[in-house]
Amino acid sequence: MLGDYGPATVRNTKFSALGLQNLTSRSCWGAGTAADSGCFLDTVADLTTVDTRIVATGRADLGHHRSLWRAVVPGKAYTMTFRLSSLDHVVPAGHRLALVLGGTDADMVDPALPATGARVTFDLAGTSLTVPIAPRN
Repeated sequence: MLGDYGPATVRNTKFSALGLQNLTSRSCWGAGTAADSGCFLDTVADLTTVDTRIVATGRADLGHHRSLWRAVVPGKAYTMTFRLSSLDHVVPAGHRLALVLGGTDADMVDPALPATGARVTFDLAGTSLTVPIAPRN
């Protein structure tokens, strides 16, 4: 994950509404039909204040090297390269970016499987991150 460390007011994406709050008023678009009135609840941005946030994510299959047919050998060092999700994000002055590395993803692991005892070690001195910078307008 790529994290942005610094205070900000952002859309609240913690819940399923993804940063929107429904109002009780409605706006109608067009004449509507019997199946669709053409009227929708008005919305406003649901904002929250945070000190950190995840601005990009990525995954690598740490059990294989370069393909599904080349399993890693325990104890051997490998260089892994992977992309994070693409997005436009302005990093405000005074904020810091952090690369967060982890060795498991609970959403991708079947909890019914027995634990393997596998460990992942990162060489932080050999770790790098390339962040493209867009020109200022």
